[in-house]
Amino acid sequence: MIVIRKLSECTLDQAVQVWNAGFSGYLVDMTTNPDAFMTRQAYEQLSPQHSIVAFDGEQPVGFVLNGIRMAGGRTISWNGGTGVIPAYRGRGVGRKLIEASLDIYRKEGVDTATIEAFASNVPAIALYESVGYVTRDTLLVLRKTGGAAGGGPAEGTGESRGAWGDAAGRYTLRHGTARDAGLLPFYPALGAWQVHWASLTAGESLTMFEDGKPAGYALYKRVYDASGKLAGVTLYQCEASPDNRDPETVLRTLLETVLDGYGEVSFSASHVPSSRTDLLRLLEEKGFQTVHELVWMTRDMTEEGRA
Repeated sequence: MIVIRKLSECTLDQAVQVWNAGFSGYLVDMTTNPDAFMTRQAYEQLSPQHSIVAFDGEQPVGFVLNGIRMAGGRTISWNGGTGVIPAYRGRGVGRKLIEASLDIYRKEGVDTATIEAFASNVPAIALYESVGYVTRDTLLVLRKTGGAAGGGPAEGTGESRGAWGDAAGRYTLRHGTARDAGLLPFYPALGAWQVHWASLTAGESLTMFEDGKPAGYALYKRVYDASGKLAGVTLYQCEASPDNRDPETVLRTLLETVLDGYGEVSFSASHVPSSRTDLLRLLEEKGFQTVHELVWMTRDMTEEGRA
C-alpha cells in the first residue's frame, strides 16, 4: 500500500536514495549527494514541509519537491522535481504524488501552481495535463563556450563598447542585487521559478536608466571555481521596459555589459521563453545555441479556476 509522507518526516539518506533512483534513466544526469541535495533545497527555496515522498512499507518509491512563495501579490507554487523509482513506474504512483501536491497547494492557499517538463517527456506532460495544468510557453536553455564577442565591461564601471558606445549619452547603468530588479514596475511577477529574483541568492542585476527612469534590466549570476577564477556566467532574465522607445538598444547594451569581455569561460541563458524572439535573436547572434527545451505549465488553483 502506497503511503504519502512529508519530506520532513524522512531521513536525508532516504531522500537522496529516492531522488537518485527516481531520476534513473532521465534525460539529463540528476545524480545528487546529501550536501548537494540540501544546497538545492536552500537555493531553490524548496520546502520539506510541502514536499512529499511516497512509501511502500518502509521503502521510498517516489517523491515531489515543492516550493511555495509570494510573487506579485499572489501565492505561487512550484513542482521542483518529480520522480518514481523504476520498479514502481506505470503503477499510478506519480499521479498519487501530483494529486497529493495539489491538495497541499489548496491547503496553503496557492493561487497559481507552476511546473516544467522536458518537451520530449510526453508521458509527464500528459499526466500534468490530466490534472489541470496548461502549457503557457516553451522555455529554452542555451549555451555558448568561450568569450562572447565585443569589447567587454570596463573594470568597475560597467561600461562596454558596441551598443553601449552608441547609447552612452542617453543611458546610465547601475549594478545591484537580484532583488533590485524585482522592484522595477515592469518586472514580470509570474514566470519560471528558477529565474525569479528570489531564487537567485547570489544573483546580480544590471539596470539601465534613461532620464532617471528604468529602461531595462538583466538578471545574471557569475560562477567562480575553487581558486576564485571566473568559470561562467548565466543569464536569467533580460527585459526592456514596454515604454522604452528603443528596446533593441536596451537589450543589446545589457547583453554586452553582462556577457562580453570575459575570455574563455562558459556562458548559458536559462529558461528563456520561446515567445521572446527579440532576446533569442540577439543571443543567437552571440553564438548561443539551444541545448534543452522545456514546457512551462501552470494551473489556476483559485475557486474561479476550479469552477
